[in-house]
Amino acid sequence: MRAHRLFVVGTGLIAMAQSAHAQTEPQDANAEIIVTAQRRDENLSRTPVAVTVVSADQLAKAQIVQANDLRQAAPGLSIRSGVSSEQLNFSLRGATQDPYSNVRPGVMPYVNDVQVGSQASSGAFYDLQSIQVLKGPQGTLFGRSATGGAILFTTQKPTNELGGYASGLVGNYGQAKGEAAINLPLVDDELLLRVAGFYSRRDGFQYNLYNDQRIGKQRKYGVRTSLTARFGPSVENELVVDYYHSRGQNTVGVISGLLPFTGTGSPLVPAALLYAGTATPTATLTGECTLQAFAGLGACPPVLPSVAGFYQNYFAQPGRPNTGLDAQLAAQQARGPYRVSVDGDNAIRTRNTVVTDTLTIDIGGGAKIKNIFGYTDVHYFMATDADGTPYAISQESAEFG
Repeated sequence: MRAHRLFVVGTGLIAMAQSAHAQTEPQDANAEIIVTAQRRDENLSRTPVAVTVVSADQLAKAQIVQANDLRQAAPGLSIRSGVSSEQLNFSLRGATQDPYSNVRPGVMPYVNDVQVGSQASSGAFYDLQSIQVLKGPQGTLFGRSATGGAILFTTQKPTNELGGYASGLVGNYGQAKGEAAINLPLVDDELLLRVAGFYSRRDGFQYNLYNDQRIGKQRKYGVRTSLTARFGPSVENELVVDYYHSRGQNTVGVISGLLPFTGTGSPLVPAALLYAGTATPTATLTGECTLQAFAGLGACPPVLPSVAGFYQNYFAQPGRPNTGLDAQLAAQQARGPYRVSVDGDNAIRTRNTVVTDTLTIDIGGGAKIKNIFGYTDVHYFMATDADGTPYAISQESAEFG
C-alpha cells in the first residue's frame, strides 16, 4: 500500500460564550485548567464535555512516558498495540476498532487539533503541554470518525522567556532515553521559537536460537520545531513541524498449542501432520501423505516422487529441524517465552512528518476566527513471524510508503 498524506483545513467563527459545568473537575479547586475540547480555549470547569485532562506535570509525576501508560490517568480508556508497538488502537467505553478489518476506528488521535493516524500519534509523546481524553461521540467538532471519542495531544508552545530543560533515564537491556527542549524568543513577544527532541534505545530481551541473535531492539528519535508569530494584538499564527523516526523489531509470540485432529471440522489440514518431520520413517510417510492429500494429488500410499522430493528437501534445509512441529512445541514450552526459534523477519520501521498550522484572528466582541491546517506523511513497514516456529508457516508484512 502507498503512503497516505492527509491534509486538513478548517475555518470557523468561534463565539466565546458561557457554557455548562464540566463533568471532570481539576484536582485543585483554585487551579485554572484550559482545554480545547470544543475547538477553543476555555476553562475546564465551564466545558460541557466529559473530558479527562492530564497536564505536563501530571505526566511527569505519574511516569507516563508512552501512550500505553495513559490508561493510568484516564478511566475508561484502553490502548492496545496491534502487530507492533507503533500501531495503536484507542478504545473508550468499548468503542474501538477491529485491527484486522477496514472499519475506521471510533476513537481518533489528534495532534494540535489535527487528526493523525495511530502510527503518527505514537511519536508525539514528548514535550507535551497536555493530553485531553474526550469521551463519547465528538462528530460535531472532530468529524464523523470520532464516534467513540477523541485523544487530543497538545504540544508545548513557545514562550517569551529564554529557557529549556533536559532529562534522561537508563535501564536494563541497554535502555536509555534522553529528552530536551530549548525556548528562544527571537523577537520579544512577536516571534517565538521552541525546539524539542528525544532519543531512546533498548536492546532485545528475546533470544533467537535460529540465527543466534536477540529480538526486540528499538531505536527511536524525534525532533519538533514550534514557531509562534504575532502580528499585532489580534493575529497569531502557530506553526509546528514534527518529525519522528523509529527502527527496530517486534517481539515474537511463541507457539503454545496445537489443535488436535478430529477427522471433521477445523483444522482442515492439521499442521502437526503436515509438518511431521523426517526424523523417523513413520513421520516422513505421515507428512508426505498429508501433503499429497492437501494438494489433491490422489490417494497415499503410494507417495508420488515429486511430493517426496519436495517434502524431504524442505526439512533438509539448514535451520529447519526434522523432528517436526510436535517436537518444536514441546521444546518451546520447556525453554519459556524468552528463548525462541523463528525464521521470519520481525522488523518495524516508521518515519512520520506532521505539520500543523493554526491561525487565530481576534475580531472583537469576544469572537475569534480560527483556521487549522494539517499535513501528515506516514511511512510504515512491519514484518513479523506469526507462527513462532522455524518452519515459515505464517509470516506477515505490511508497508505504507
